[in-house]
Parts: sequence; structure tokens; C-alpha cells
Amino acid sequence: MTLQLLDRLDQWKSRFGSGKSVELEKLLVVVRKLRLPDAASLIRLHETLLFLRAYPRRMLIRPIEQRIETAELFFAGINARVIHLGNRAFYSPADDGITLPPFAAFFTPTDYYSTRAHETGHRQ
Repeated sequence: MTLQLLDRLDQWKSRFGSGKSVELEKLLVVVRKLRLPDAASLIRLHETLLFLRAYPRRMLIRPIEQRIETAELFFAGINARVIHLGNRAFYSPADDGITLPPFAAFFTPTDYYSTRAHETGHRQ
């Protein structure tokens, strides 16, 4: 039964935008009371719970265009000097500037925004 519950929980990683959060909440209540048979099950549960926490359903059901718009609005509110130049991403504390490759150099918009967020995080 434990492995079946872990399977059901694991399926939620690919079910964003479908089903109800109530379903997931009920499943989590049951999972909290589980006695896991081995270390592999504990690791699997841990990884699944981290995934579900890192990628909340309300974020993943947004269309990519809306997420890009949200990212642009977020970065517009941060007073940071950003230069698009070269092929490396880095923050320079000497001039408090962020250098990023041009947007087109990234494989996906998500790659660009995650890199920009990472470099922005270096600012104090």
C-alpha cells in the first residue's frame, strides 16, 4: 500500500492544471502517516515533496507568455543595471552591474529569466 500511495503522489508531478488541490491535500494527509519500508522510499517521497513545493500548481498552469510577462514586470521593479553582451552571465560588484548574453543566446525564455534572477540575487 505504501508504494501505491507513493505512486499516486508521484503522478501529481505531471498533473498540473488538472484535478483539484483538495485531492492532493487528502493524499498528503495519508502520506504523513506512512511508515516507509526502506531508504529508497524515503528518498522518493522527499524528492516528490520538494518538487511539489518548488513548483506550486498555481504557477505551472500559467501559459508561458504570461510567465514571461510576469518575469518582465518583476525585473522592471528592480533597479539594476543590466548589460546584454558576450557569452557569460555574471554580476560585477565593482560597478553593481549584471552582464548577460543576449536574450536570443538562451535556449528558452525560462533559461534567460532564471539566469537573470540568479545574477540579480548576487546584488546586496
